[in-house]
Amino acid sequence: MRYPKVAVLACAGVLALAMGGCGSGSGGGGGSATGPVTLDFPSWQQNEPGYSQFYTSMVSEFEKAHKNVKIHFYEVTYDSYVQTITTRMAASDPPDILVLPLTSYAQFAAQGDLTPLDSYLSKTDILSSWSPLQKSLQVNGHYYNVLMQGAGFALFVNKAILAAHHLSIPTTVPQLLSECKALTGGGNYGIAMPTAQDPSAFDDASTMIVGQGQSVLHGSSYDLTDPALESDISQYRQLASCAAPGLVSDQMRQLYFSGKAAMMFDGTFGLPNIETEGTASVKKNTVMASFPVSRQVSYVSSTLSIPASISSTDKQLAWEFIDQCTQPAAQALFVKDIESPAPRRSVDSTSSIPFSSVQDAAVNGVNMIPDTPKFVENYTEIDTDFGAALSKLIASNTAVGPVLSQLQTQLPPVG
Repeated sequence: MRYPKVAVLACAGVLALAMGGCGSGSGGGGGSATGPVTLDFPSWQQNEPGYSQFYTSMVSEFEKAHKNVKIHFYEVTYDSYVQTITTRMAASDPPDILVLPLTSYAQFAAQGDLTPLDSYLSKTDILSSWSPLQKSLQVNGHYYNVLMQGAGFALFVNKAILAAHHLSIPTTVPQLLSECKALTGGGNYGIAMPTAQDPSAFDDASTMIVGQGQSVLHGSSYDLTDPALESDISQYRQLASCAAPGLVSDQMRQLYFSGKAAMMFDGTFGLPNIETEGTASVKKNTVMASFPVSRQVSYVSSTLSIPASISSTDKQLAWEFIDQCTQPAAQALFVKDIESPAPRRSVDSTSSIPFSSVQDAAVNGVNMIPDTPKFVENYTEIDTDFGAALSKLIASNTAVGPVLSQLQTQLPPVG
């Protein structure tokens, strides 16, 4: 899943940032039923290529249809996003329209911070027309989120670098490891991937684990001592040894964009960033390939939801905005702007996005999150603990088995 992710800021600074974007009335926006209304809509995607264009268009269309309503759409970087929302929820000052990533949607729902959407969804075709990932969003038997993007993992390959070394795009994990090792040296790297503690690390490792037929759970218990899973993590660490040390997601992308890495392990949504930030050579020579595991792996990238504590008027307006984003025309625009398959399955993406077969296979792969409610609810803690263990393995020669055994004892219960 790769997003720029969460670093905790001081609460006072976060709250100041959050409230600086607020409107008046209940929640982050509000107003009287007849007076002007401003809906507060922070997002880490506001300044991201593709997403910015899509949501700006959605905001403009909504404001044209609702003459009395303005949507304040602004950036809160992902580094501080979840902590900002957490602080605002605790202060009873939530936004009105809430975009949430995999790391936190279930936690906010389980805490009672989100409005159940079941009654809204019953009046739409979303549950019957959406990506199967939508059904994985249930928390305690209710839906609190609408899937806005499912994603998968891909291998971005600079074909010119491989050709210069007489190598081909890897189709197996052993070939990937061998080629990355051969391409690493002299200030250049075989692959770009996070090598510092990064919340994306568990997602990447899950591609190795789930993609090769294993799971971190056996039934409702952790199974991190499984020899096959230990082998998967060993391969993950071997791959990381061919990447620049000490990098988080944004930094590893910049390394690839500069042409210093032959390949990049990232989410399928990475193409717009390459087009806007890559060198001319990287843009020209990048191809997207399936990550070379036997099963492609998918995950929930982003969702839209409504805070529970805002006014009923603002809830209805927030839902009308979400509903607008799910309509066929809007979903077609999503495909055009973001160059990624839409969650509405009837919207064709094969003729309008690059590497559509690779993206479709990834987005419709095996869900990397086990179908265990407590695992989903505790995902933020699991993600953090797993990421710390992976960071330790990458930065040292510590044996894999003991680290995984210790990790298994400290993870939150999921049974």
